[in-house]
Amino acid sequence: MTALVKYDEARRALAEARRVDEVKDIRDKAVAMQVYAQQAKERELIDHATEIRMRAEIRAGELLAEMKDHGERDPGGHGPRVGSLAATQLPTLSDLGVTKTQSSRWQALAALPKEHQDEKIERAKKQAAAVLDGAQAANYSSDSVEWYTPPEYVVTVCAVLGNIDLDPASNVTANLTVRADKFFTAKDDGLKQPWYGRVFLNPPYGKIEGESSAGLWCQKAISEYESGNIEAGIILVNSLHAQEWQRPLYQYPFCLVNHRIKFISGEGEPNQNPTFQNMFVYLGRDKQRFADVFSQWGYVAATITITATVNDGIPEFLRKAEAAP
Repeated sequence: MTALVKYDEARRALAEARRVDEVKDIRDKAVAMQVYAQQAKERELIDHATEIRMRAEIRAGELLAEMKDHGERDPGGHGPRVGSLAATQLPTLSDLGVTKTQSSRWQALAALPKEHQDEKIERAKKQAAAVLDGAQAANYSSDSVEWYTPPEYVVTVCAVLGNIDLDPASNVTANLTVRADKFFTAKDDGLKQPWYGRVFLNPPYGKIEGESSAGLWCQKAISEYESGNIEAGIILVNSLHAQEWQRPLYQYPFCLVNHRIKFISGEGEPNQNPTFQNMFVYLGRDKQRFADVFSQWGYVAATITITATVNDGIPEFLRKAEAAP
């Protein structure tokens, strides 16, 4: 069965669906098809699956709003009770297999003018294509290509830095959590701006003229620190130690996170299936403070440089040092 046939069948099924659970089933199948298409690198299929998912979420939002307006579902999510017995048999969101966050987001999508809905669908399709091209990690958010740092990690960043003066790769939504005094958006292009003060960086991924975007941002951070432009900084990146661009980071204290961080999507939902391990890198003088604070998240370490003489008894294969003068 070709991708076009599957797409046409899904559109027909979506047009005929009259219940939230039917639409939700179509949406979930589209998500599964996105995953398959990404693995198989089928561009046409991932394009169609992304559109079907988005249209299913819009349709689900319409039906949820109609049910609420007509009193056909329990708006409280758990139903009124008399003693230990339910006083109503109206379905809850849980009964429909929908979370509160999904219900709110899908209804917001459904309330948009059609041209805005179409813009969001096209944006999601571009994101899916970027996933296929390896420009970003697969997350299949229906709206945002952004993933934001959860607040508990921002708290520990502030515990070390004292304050975040600058977030050079951010936006208005992300800064609601980071609360940096100043932030640069994609339009500002933080790579071209001067940095200063105490910096927190969660860099964007992908490619910039064939080079790793995250690598270029990390190079910028190190350069700004070594030149004295920034007082201190903390970088949050995926732990990809086999990649060349990460090698300079290990010159500084780092924390290998002992779990996968569940970054927050643009819709406010944590990623329940994060793909990568993560690490924090510290650029600053108070190394002990960094170690004390970040040890709660994992294993804090620093590269050891050994200065050795030829006859000190250290086997050659264990040496990673220059001979002492």
